[in-house]
Amino acid sequence: MVVAELINYTIPTLKPTDTVEKAIEMMELANVKQLILTEDNIYRGMISLELLEYQDDEQTLLMDLIPEYENIFVKLNQHPFELIGIFQQSDTEIIAVVDNDFAFKGSIAKIDVLNSLSNQLAANELGAILEIKIKDLDYSLAEIARLVESNGTKVLSSLLNKSDSEERDNILTLKLNKQDISHTIATLERFGYEILATFASEPIKSVEKERYDMLIKYLEI
Repeated sequence: MVVAELINYTIPTLKPTDTVEKAIEMMELANVKQLILTEDNIYRGMISLELLEYQDDEQTLLMDLIPEYENIFVKLNQHPFELIGIFQQSDTEIIAVVDNDFAFKGSIAKIDVLNSLSNQLAANELGAILEIKIKDLDYSLAEIARLVESNGTKVLSSLLNKSDSEERDNILTLKLNKQDISHTIATLERFGYEILATFASEPIKSVEKERYDMLIKYLEI
């Protein structure tokens, strides 16, 4: 998937000849606080609602204002993951998409990116979430996936939260296709992986309690 596939063609754009009044109306209709400004189909930056509200005359033309975020945009062939950092740094609701000649191709809304990533990460799929503490030297997603699948469980998606300090461990988050992952946890712990947290709609069974109950049952025979 590339950025071009996430373009939202329902988001309007502004022209330098639009008035402050018209720009505010367009933002209200689109339910956003920024809109892209283009001139001759070239991206010129964004106009924010905050900037417009500072204007005394609603008939002021946008060409008389200084656009914001002129350097905030993405190219057609970039990956949607790159949009996360851009949205976080710019604190905008939308981002312009341009080609190599900076011709404007469309807008992408933050909510569209979140929905796309949610689908890619299987966030809406039924199953447990597992957090594992891990060091760089010990990290092998292939090995961890093999251990998980040895219990009949599959990894739907994974995220590695790398620590910015050499003294701290990384956190690997796995989305699995099952809710009861007691045996998967036991396998990972047996191979030295430290489980930080589990999240599932069904309670995680205690592996030690299972062994204890089996022993008691055996002794009662």
